[in-house]
Amino acid sequence: MYGADARDLPVLRMQFEDPGQTIVYISPGAGDVVLSLDRAQRTGRWLFNLLHSWDLPWMLQHAWPRDVALVGLSLGAIALALTGIVLGWRRLVLSLKHRRRPAR
Repeated sequence: MYGADARDLPVLRMQFEDPGQTIVYISPGAGDVVLSLDRAQRTGRWLFNLLHSWDLPWMLQHAWPRDVALVGLSLGAIALALTGIVLGWRRLVLSLKHRRRPAR
């Protein structure tokens, strides 16, 4: 997923004892900050990577459970989308019928 991202390695890793538990990666050659992440940013990246690439080490070692989970969740997403389409269609039809009804 990040194959095109150029990463300068090696880097030095510094972890701070601040409330956000900030981690800063520094280029030893230039002394530039390569990346800085706090706990919320790390959690967001971890969740994004999990939901978009499913590259947890356990899942990469066991292909069939990963495939079953992906297919199952994809089918669930399709079912949820179809449910939304059906409910939206029914609501649209009801609102059109309500507008066509003559006033008494």
